[in-house]
Amino acid sequence: MVFQDSDVAKRLEGVAYSLADRPDEILEARADEIIATIEKAQQPDGYLNTFFTVKEPEHKWQNLLECHELYCAGHMMEAAAAYYEATGKDRLLKVMERMAENIAAHFGTEDGKERGIPGHEEVEVGLMRLYHVTGKKQYMDLAKYFIDERGQNPDYFSEEVDKRGWKHWGSDGKDQKYNQTFAPVREQKKAEGHSVRAVYLYTAMADLAAQTKD
Repeated sequence: MVFQDSDVAKRLEGVAYSLADRPDEILEARADEIIATIEKAQQPDGYLNTFFTVKEPEHKWQNLLECHELYCAGHMMEAAAAYYEATGKDRLLKVMERMAENIAAHFGTEDGKERGIPGHEEVEVGLMRLYHVTGKKQYMDLAKYFIDERGQNPDYFSEEVDKRGWKHWGSDGKDQKYNQTFAPVREQKKAEGHSVRAVYLYTAMADLAAQTKD
């Protein structure tokens, strides 16, 4: 499944919170083994998503609407931050910093980059967690980009569908309220659409606003 990596990430994040409350050498050793496997799966350019590296490598970053690459990355960033805070070990943190660099190389407003946004919000939360544990402003800046870009082009996802010419789940990208793209976030006056996606977005917005006093 395109979101399979997020299940591993959520488990690791849960392990981190458990270890912070109640140290367990066996549980920590198992987590370290999983993290080592994740590190081996990372591509030389920092890309990390097992569905696309194993099954559809030719389709990386082509289906932001449906395929959860940024969503999975966000959850793994959260896991990395939590595990570092709980154990002081930065192996997974370094993996996800490299993934964040890969994302930053692909998305943004600069020439040669795609002005993309996640179909399923979450990477914004993960990037803010990376910022908090590392102090590196580029992660907050990338989160801010994804938040600010959302809704700037309400037709972004339907245009993406037309451009790639293939679908994963079958979505046409036209339901702009479902994934909160109907207006820029500062113009959205009430919660709309998919509740999980919305709350991830609002969580990141609140975190960013607290940091920037926006």
